[in-house]
Amino acid sequence: MKKQKKSKKQILAITLSTLFCIGSIILLIVLLYPADNYYIYLYKSFAYQLICFFLVLAIISVILKNKIASIILFAIFLIATVYVVRFFQNPSYNKSYESDLSIMQMNVFVNNEKMQEVMDVIKKENPDILSIQEFTNDHYELMKEDLDNLYPFSIIEASDNISGIGVFSKRPFNKFEKVYIQDVPVIIANTEIEKQEFNLFATHAPAPLNSSSWNWQKQFFQEFDNLIQGISGDIIIIGDLNTVPWHKELSTIVQNNDLEFAFYNPFGTYPTRNPFIRVPIDHIIMSDGIKTYNTEKIQIPGSDHLGIKSNINF
Repeated sequence: MKKQKKSKKQILAITLSTLFCIGSIILLIVLLYPADNYYIYLYKSFAYQLICFFLVLAIISVILKNKIASIILFAIFLIATVYVVRFFQNPSYNKSYESDLSIMQMNVFVNNEKMQEVMDVIKKENPDILSIQEFTNDHYELMKEDLDNLYPFSIIEASDNISGIGVFSKRPFNKFEKVYIQDVPVIIANTEIEKQEFNLFATHAPAPLNSSSWNWQKQFFQEFDNLIQGISGDIIIIGDLNTVPWHKELSTIVQNNDLEFAFYNPFGTYPTRNPFIRVPIDHIIMSDGIKTYNTEKIQIPGSDHLGIKSNINF
């Protein structure tokens, strides 16, 4: 009995599914490959979008009735998802417990003209500890009275450019210091909850806008890692770190110091103007003995970033 010839439609479906598989395998290898290259670094930033792309291709292969291609593409989708998710702490941990502490991170944008509205958001969310980046002298003058009323303890390094930063707390600091790495301010504050001490690191890492500034960022993270390793006790890192959790530079710090990222829902926090290309570059990172839950993204009026707020337990 002669085999039935495949129609042009079937041949096209097989060809498309095969191309999907080959292309997806190449993209997955590049995502997983630990290359030290600026353009691959940028590509890896969009892992969330890549995962969605793999899923779409897998669904198309199902529609094209190519079983083998569908299985391969769903497997690629799962591998990429596991690769990304493994960097985050379990988001459902301790959901039934009251939090010991709430922390909020926000990059308010250096040219923000809606700072009174930003202050309204802060009052509404009412975190115990607040970290603000791109915090200018003008911002501080506008918000000073309200911030002082909410937060009796503060460490401020306001500026007229993007390097300005402030940390505000309802709890007293046992001690604090300001350190500069590659001219970037890092605020280190020691505080405690129920006699449990922890060290807070707040900073705004250099943005990798080109190959040169990417190298600057790498040097910053290497020195930041050395700084953290010189501190004993539990750690919380908060700030706009201008990189995603699965990038080598930041994931190395996390691994070296037994830390975990607070998970918030995809896609990320920057840029707000285009949700389809948003990447998670604002972070709350903590020692693995500290557990987080109910981490959520917060709208910041006038900013190109979303804020994040997390409840934690010690």
